[in-house]
Amino acid sequence: MRPYALLLALTFSSCNISWDDDDSSFVVDGYELQYERTVGLVLGDLTDQPLAFDSSFGDVNVIRIEGESRVVAGLREVYPRDGALAFADGRLTLVAEDGRPVAAEWVRFEIGQPLHSIHLSTDHGDLDVESIAIATELRLATGSGDVTVRGLDELTHMDLSSGLGDIRVRNCSADLLEANSGLGDIDLEGVLAAHAVLDSGLGDVDVDDSSIDLLSADTGLGDVEGDGNTIGRLEASTGLGEIDLNRK
Repeated sequence: MRPYALLLALTFSSCNISWDDDDSSFVVDGYELQYERTVGLVLGDLTDQPLAFDSSFGDVNVIRIEGESRVVAGLREVYPRDGALAFADGRLTLVAEDGRPVAAEWVRFEIGQPLHSIHLSTDHGDLDVESIAIATELRLATGSGDVTVRGLDELTHMDLSSGLGDIRVRNCSADLLEANSGLGDIDLEGVLAAHAVLDSGLGDVDVDDSSIDLLSADTGLGDVEGDGNTIGRLEASTGLGEIDLNRK
C-alpha cells in the first residue's frame, strides 16, 4: 500500500493523519512522528479468544509459521523508543508515553497455532490473511485498501469488506462468505461455500472454479462473470453490466 499522491491528508474518527511522500514526514494530530523502528511481541495462547486489531493507517498481514505466535510492526514515533505494542484478551493496541500518538506503518502477525477467530480493520491499508487455521470466523474491513484471503478452510463465517479496494479470495471454504466493496472488484477462485453473498457498487464480480450451493451476486455498474463453477442456485443482478457466469 502506497500513498496516492505526494501529499495526502486523511481524517478518521480518532485522529488526523498526513504524510509527505517526498521527505517521509508523518504527522498525527499535530505531532510529527519522525522516528521509525521495528518492534515485536510474543502473543501466547490464542486458542479460545479472537485475534483483533483496529488501525487508522497501515497494512496488516497474517501468515502461518512454525513455532511461537508473535506480532512484528513498523512503528512511527514522536520520540525514540516512545511507542510500544500491547496485547491483552486477544487484542493488539499501540501505546506511547503521556498519551502521545504512535502509528504502525505495517503490522505482521506470525501465527503458529490454530485460532478461534480473526477480526482486523484499518481505515487506510491492505489486509492479507494466508494459510491460517481458524475455528469460527474471519472479519476483515478496510476503508481504502485491498483485501486478500488465501488457503483458509472450514470457517463458519467469512466477512470481507472494502470501501475503495478489491477483494480476492483464493482456495478457501466457509459456510457463509460475504464480500462487499464500494468501488472495487470481487474475485473468487477455488472457493467452496454453502452460501456466498457478493456485492460491489461499481466493480466486477468474478467467480471461477468454485463450488457454491447458493450464490448471490450483485453489482451496480460492473459485470458478473466466471467459468468452471458448480453452483446450485444463482441469484445475480447488475445495473448496467452483463451477467455471464458459466456453470458446469
